[in-house]
Amino acid sequence: MEHLLHYCWKHQLLPLRELTSTRGEAVEVVSPGRHNHGAGPDFLCAQVRIGGLLWAGSVEIHLRSSDWYRHHHDHDRAYGNVILHVVQTADKRVTLPLPEMPDIQIPEVEIPIPEAVRLRYEELAASDAHPRCAKVVGDLPPLAVRGWLSRLATERLEQRTEQIEQWRQERCLDWEATLFTSVARHFGFGVNGEAFEAWARSLPPVALSKHRDDLFQVEALFFGQAGGSLTPFNLLRDGGGAQCPGAKPFNAGAMQRGLDSPPIGGDGEDYLQRLREEYLYQQRLYGLKPMSGAQWKYLRLRPQNFPHIRLAQLAMLHHEGKLSLSAVVEAKTIKQLRSLLDTHVSPFWGSLGSLTPSGLLRNVGPAPRSRPEGVNDPSNAQQTKRGQRPRVADQKGSTTPPQG
Repeated sequence: MEHLLHYCWKHQLLPLRELTSTRGEAVEVVSPGRHNHGAGPDFLCAQVRIGGLLWAGSVEIHLRSSDWYRHHHDHDRAYGNVILHVVQTADKRVTLPLPEMPDIQIPEVEIPIPEAVRLRYEELAASDAHPRCAKVVGDLPPLAVRGWLSRLATERLEQRTEQIEQWRQERCLDWEATLFTSVARHFGFGVNGEAFEAWARSLPPVALSKHRDDLFQVEALFFGQAGGSLTPFNLLRDGGGAQCPGAKPFNAGAMQRGLDSPPIGGDGEDYLQRLREEYLYQQRLYGLKPMSGAQWKYLRLRPQNFPHIRLAQLAMLHHEGKLSLSAVVEAKTIKQLRSLLDTHVSPFWGSLGSLTPSGLLRNVGPAPRSRPEGVNDPSNAQQTKRGQRPRVADQKGSTTPPQG
């Protein structure tokens, strides 16, 4: 039934009367936002005017207000930017999951499900899975279709050009820093793209260039700035992150699904401790403020796309000098560009498996090599069974077990 509310909100099938919150404030939907099928709030980047004030953030949808607590959103900082709670029945007061700002109530609005939507839900859901032009595009002249596709490609290129120019202006016309931001954004794919972009924009260009020759310093900078479960503060056992606000102690009982290996210890913890100390030094040197960590998502991601693996790959690319504008410009073919972006991780990160808000685990084998966004992986269709070693696709599409 909750999917019906998602459908109504997405297509703005709202009552004809003026919307009001449960507190009597006028509610105007400027933009319903982007439907999120991954972890986090249901709709992202929404714009809603509440009581005459325009808010931008996320929208969460439930059948009842109490579902907010039943789903444990009150303890998940990923829901800290929810600006509106859309429900069918408001039965409980809902507050933001921000300890530093307790007891802040989230505006709620009750939306009834239209009877026409309720009766035709299956038909509407099936039609929503395809573009509205799906039934007529086959009847259009081929020339018109080609012209339309050409125009769409042009518009997409223009949008990407505008985005790159915006990054360049933010980076004081520094093309090297702009390239780094663009590559980082696409290393996150669709799920973590925004998180990687925010992370890259938080790194000062002077720090990126100064520490490039030392992989250890690069890793300390990258993982420390990522915040949350990715920072070395939160990877140490016995509460090693106590000096970092919001840090969580290592949970030795946390286990990733399908991996029964023990937590790290010994030299691994020594390395994390040194990473922590190095980042503290760089944090003071450059006045860095790490991310909250709530933006990083693991849900429905295959292991090779986990954020900590991508960060380790980016650290190696940066250290090896492959993320330089001159190297990218010199790549004349797609094959050369793929070869340039093909990388690996350092031995320490290659021996690790899951990084979660609760802990860090040993892996069953080395981490897979990176693949540029959009390159299909034939092994993705195969689900790794419990106890089996994952298989990694090579550039020719065959799958081979990782060497351990």
